[in-house]
Amino acid sequence: MTREPLFAYGTLQFPDIIAAVIGRPLNGTPAVLDGYARFGIHNEPFPGIVPSEPHRVEGVVYTDVTRAERRRVDIFEGEPYQRETVTVRMPEDGTRIEAITYVIRPRWRTLLSPSGWDPDEFARHWHDTYVERVARARRAGHLG
Repeated sequence: MTREPLFAYGTLQFPDIIAAVIGRPLNGTPAVLDGYARFGIHNEPFPGIVPSEPHRVEGVVYTDVTRAERRRVDIFEGEPYQRETVTVRMPEDGTRIEAITYVIRPRWRTLLSPSGWDPDEFARHWHDTYVERVARARRAGHLG
């Protein structure tokens, strides 16, 4: 079974949310994506990233995502996002690895708010309702 690293920088960096999307728990390791910036999406609790020097985005990398699970993430991310292969840096030792991540497509960048996205704010204000939203979508078969 082929496994691919996934860099998560938004809601998927929360263990219960990635588990709700793919159907099993994963262990993430802190990682940094250099050359990108993270912004909130207008009227939504989740973010998007775009290439932007000299910014960086902190998140986690999951190294054991199967292709079938990646397809569930593709569905979860939807049309505004495109899957890209990027190089992430592990802050613990500086190791760099290739991983897939989801970048806002150019034609959808008008959805981005001018403000950044804060995972702590998401955790305080949106986490619990968002976990339930994702769980309902999975139960309804919308995530494959």
